[in-house]
Amino acid sequence: MRFSAVILVACASWLAEGHLADNMVHDTGLPTCHAALHQATHPPISAPMPPDIRGKWVSTSCETRPGPQYVLRAYNFHRDGTFHLALHFYRDPHCAHPAHSLAAHGHLALGRPSWVTPGGTEAEYTLSRVEVVAHTHRDAAMVAAAVNASCPGKVTKPWKPHKAHTVLAYTETGNHVTEDEDCGRGLGGAWHELQLLRVEETSPLKAKKDPSSSSLRMRRELFLGDLHTDLSKQDIYRPTGYQQPLLNTKYVSDCAVCGLVGRSNERSPAHLHAGPDLPLLLAGSWASHRCETRPYGMFLTRHIVFSPTDNDWKMTFRYYHDPECSRPSFTLAAHGSYARAAPSPYAYDFHVSRMVLTPDDADLANALNSYKGKECGRPGSWETGKPQDITPTGGCQAVGVRVPVVEKEILRSGVDENGGMWLALGQTATTPLQVGGLARPTSWGPQLIRCRHYSPQDIDNNLQPMVGARTAYSAAHNHAQSLFSIVFLCLMVAIQAP
Repeated sequence: MRFSAVILVACASWLAEGHLADNMVHDTGLPTCHAALHQATHPPISAPMPPDIRGKWVSTSCETRPGPQYVLRAYNFHRDGTFHLALHFYRDPHCAHPAHSLAAHGHLALGRPSWVTPGGTEAEYTLSRVEVVAHTHRDAAMVAAAVNASCPGKVTKPWKPHKAHTVLAYTETGNHVTEDEDCGRGLGGAWHELQLLRVEETSPLKAKKDPSSSSLRMRRELFLGDLHTDLSKQDIYRPTGYQQPLLNTKYVSDCAVCGLVGRSNERSPAHLHAGPDLPLLLAGSWASHRCETRPYGMFLTRHIVFSPTDNDWKMTFRYYHDPECSRPSFTLAAHGSYARAAPSPYAYDFHVSRMVLTPDDADLANALNSYKGKECGRPGSWETGKPQDITPTGGCQAVGVRVPVVEKEILRSGVDENGGMWLALGQTATTPLQVGGLARPTSWGPQLIRCRHYSPQDIDNNLQPMVGARTAYSAAHNHAQSLFSIVFLCLMVAIQAP
C-alpha cells in the first residue's frame, strides 16, 4: 500500500513538472496563430445602435471578479425598461459551491453613445429592491454580519439559508420617497456595470467563408461595464471597458453551462462541475480569439509565445482605435523571462528586458516625433509601420511603457467544453500602477487560445477545430515510448491500489 502511494505521488509530480507539456507543443491540429488573430480582427459581427437588450442573458462560464470573487449571472431585461438580475456568488473558481445570491429589481434607461469607449452605449439605472439568499448556514452568518456592518442592528436573530431577505428597498410615490434602505453594500453587488453596455450579433452570412468557424452559429452577446480592480472604488467608478459577455438564452444550444445558469434562480443557483486543476502548461503559442477591451476605451489583440526549453517568453500587443480591432494604432513587442513567485501556484513574475514599438498610423508617428521627452526612442525618427527598439531609452513615456521592468502576474490554464486549451493572465489594473508597484492581480482577464505558428507547409489559414487538449506525437520516438510506459504504470497502480 505504501509502495502504491509512493508511485502515485511520483506519477502526479512527474506529470505536473511539465513532462506532459513536451508532447503538446507541436499539435498540428491546433489553429494557426495567424488564423486566430485574423478571426479576432475580422469578426463576423454587427453592433446595432442603440442596442436591443431585451431578453434573458446568462454567463457562459464561471466568471472571476477582483477580490477574487467567482460569479454566475442571469440577467433579464424587459420591454418596459425594468429588469430582474440574479447574481450568484461562489466559494470556488469552478462555481461548484454557491455561497449567496443577489436578486436585483429596477429600471434601466439607455443614454447616448459613449465618448470614452467607442461602440458602447451609456445607461442609467435605478434599483428598487435587492434581496439576498444565503445557501449554507455559514454563508447566512457571513451575509448577516455584512448587512449589520452596513445597517447596525438590522439583523437581530440568526438568518437561515435559502430564505430571501431584503437588503435594499427604494420606493418613490409622486414626489415622496416612501421607502429608502440600503444595507447590501458589502455583498458584492457592483451594479455600476449597467452604466455601459454593448450588444454584438454574430451573423452566419458574414462567416460563411470560414466553414470551420464556430461563428457560423447565430449568437447575441451582451457586454456590460467593467468593475474597478480596487474594490473600494467600485461604487464610484463609471465603466470604461467591458466584462466577459453574457449570451442571450435564445442561442445557448451549444453551451451546457448557459442552460444550467438559465434554469437557475436566486434560491436555486447552478452548480457547475468542479473539474481538476490541471498543471500549468505554458510551452507554445497563445493568441486572442476576439478583439479585447481594456479600461478607458483601449482595444487590442495579444500573441504570446513561451519557449519549450527555458523560461523565455515573447509577447506582441497590437492596439486598435475601434472595438472590432480593424484600425490599428500601434504595436508593442516585448521579450523577457518569467519565474514562479511562491507561495501561490498562480503567481509569476515576468521580467521585461527588451521592447520594440511600431506606430501603425501616421497620427501616432507624428505625435511621437513631436514628443519633447527623451524617453521614447530616437527623437524625430518615427515612421508609420517602422519598428524601433525603445529599450535604450528605458521604454516610451508617451505611451506609458517602461523597460526593464518586472510585471507581477497570475496565470491559469484549462480546457473548455470543446476540448480546446485556454490560458488566462491577470486582469489589467483599472488605474495604472506606478513602476515598481507591488500589487498583483486578484482576478483573471480574457482567455487566450492555444495556437501554432504559421508554416509554409500549411494548406490554408482557415481556423481549424480546437483540439488543444489532445497530445501530439513527440518528435523523439523513444520519449513517446517512455511516456506511454510511465502513464501505463501509473494507471495500473491506480487501479490496483486499495
